[in-house]
Amino acid sequence: DLRWHILKARDYSAKALTLMLSNTGILNRPQFATCDFLINNNINTYTINWSTISEIEATHIAENYYSPYRLPLVTRLDEDTHWINVSDFQLNTPEAVESQTQLLTELLSINEMKTVILDTRGNRGGNSMHGFNILSAIFSKDLEAKNYFFNHLQFENQGSLGLFRASWQFYWSYDYMLNKTIAIQGAQSEHTLMLQDPLIRLKNALNRGEKSFYQAENSEHNNMPAPDDNWTSHMKLVLITDRHCMSSCLDFVDWAKLIPNLLHLGEPTDADTIYTHIADMQSDYLKETFNFMVPIKVFNKRLRDDNIPYIPDVIYEGNINDDKLLKPWVFNQIEQHFNTPVIQD
Repeated sequence: DLRWHILKARDYSAKALTLMLSNTGILNRPQFATCDFLINNNINTYTINWSTISEIEATHIAENYYSPYRLPLVTRLDEDTHWINVSDFQLNTPEAVESQTQLLTELLSINEMKTVILDTRGNRGGNSMHGFNILSAIFSKDLEAKNYFFNHLQFENQGSLGLFRASWQFYWSYDYMLNKTIAIQGAQSEHTLMLQDPLIRLKNALNRGEKSFYQAENSEHNNMPAPDDNWTSHMKLVLITDRHCMSSCLDFVDWAKLIPNLLHLGEPTDADTIYTHIADMQSDYLKETFNFMVPIKVFNKRLRDDNIPYIPDVIYEGNINDDKLLKPWVFNQIEQHFNTPVIQD
């Protein structure tokens, strides 16, 4: 497994090998009698004993593994400290769209935020612009931070281009996604407009018989000067991640980490390849249907490396979904790192 260094990949393998579930993705495998572990360059063999688990036990496993869904939300802990649920970049329900809109409105109305906790638990990706809008709203009242963030982002993204594979299968997949987005978010939503542009480019490429096309034209921001490395933010920025942070959630981490002295807490993230969009394909063989994921977009340059997770400055070893235990730990880490007490909720 080329992703064995990633916490979520090890979780998935453990689940696939030890739980007899219909969605493990392994066809017709036996119940293994033993399992070999490589420990200190020695192979140790352990016997596996299979037993049935109850629904309560299965629920407990799910509660510890999966983060509960949280709507986008900002909570004011005191006059200067705000905890923000950066939890959903898909916005697949009208309630989620409304919550995201309200979140941005509230952030823009806050005059000053001295400590900001960005909680991405449960975020598995979606539309990167939702995360970008949150960061832009946070920095809207701090002109120095805003200028540094945008200039640094443009500097790092110089020459970055997304190259799409042109195919009708991709076209109809994107067309379905566009119509679904219009039904939930409306024809003039930011996400809708973002999906329309590559769809137009894709159709033009197909009509011209081209096999690929660029997501956008070359950026006008070329040969930009490097940002000032001596600049420091007056804002104390804290980022919390879990092992499921993926795709556009990782984009959000990319951007947040541009701010100097950011404190990253929680679990190591998931990781992705430079092939950031995929299309599902099916093939039948010997009465079995196999699903394949075909890459349809590749980045020639981006902030994070290929299939490398982000490792927090301080890793949380407990159940990251248990707020009662996690939040006091986060406040303690903030106090140690910034030498500033935080009022706990």
